Amino acid sequence: MSAISISSEDNQISKELKKLMAKQTRVFLVHMNPSLGYRLFFHAKKAGMMSEGYAWIITDYLSNFLNSMDFVAHDLMEGVLGIRPYVSKSKELDSFQERWKRNMVLKKRTGLVRDLNIYGLWLYDTIHSLAIAAEMIGPVNSSLLYVNTSKNGTDNTNLKISAFGPRLLSELSRTKFPGLSGEFQLINGQLKPSAFEIFNVFGTGEKTVGFWTIDTGISRELISTGEPTHSTSTKNLKSVMWPGDSFTRPKGWAIPACFTIYLR
Repeated sequence: MSAISISSEDNQISKELKKLMAKQTRVFLVHMNPSLGYRLFFHAKKAGMMSEGYAWIITDYLSNFLNSMDFVAHDLMEGVLGIRPYVSKSKELDSFQERWKRNMVLKKRTGLVRDLNIYGLWLYDTIHSLAIAAEMIGPVNSSLLYVNTSKNGTDNTNLKISAFGPRLLSELSRTKFPGLSGEFQLINGQLKPSAFEIFNVFGTGEKTVGFWTIDTGISRELISTGEPTHSTSTKNLKSVMWPGDSFTRPKGWAIPACFTIYLR
């Protein structure tokens, strides 16, 4: 494991990459924010680590922000595999994204306006679920909305909590609807696990090469066969272009150059 701080200077990132090059491992899992991720892949390409034989996998921490990164970033990351929550296409989602971009243009946002990512969609669906739960409770007496949390009941600076909180929570736990991000349902206070999309950074965009779900594991298509199978094999993925424009799956290790023995 290698840790690179968000405050790391460029020379520190290069130094850390050189340490990785000196090891046999050629498969790297990257979990970092977009800003640091961009810098990492810039220096990785400069060091020759985006060439054939290497494999890079990015988590959703970076994957969910790829739509806000420019073509230069995509070029640096070409051949990378990523995983992120899958959002199925729908007329409602397309309509929302159009309204979102039109609204951003009206607000005179500079630069290219892109689609709202999964975090924005989750936020929208969460607010929608709160509205549904509030409607289910119906009109309430405003004088009973809050209870004072102060021990002596006289400290007005203390926070107040809603007396209808438990009822709202109960309604939220029963709320289920098709949201923009997919089926919205809370299980034990957590959003119901969705499918994950496995994609390959290719050209100026990404290509979906498979999916992962808790029930079926890795699959090429997001179609339930009804069979109780669970696969962890990457052979179920579509064709992947790896770093260095290679379609040959990296073996995952290599003998570091500093340990190569030359015979005469």
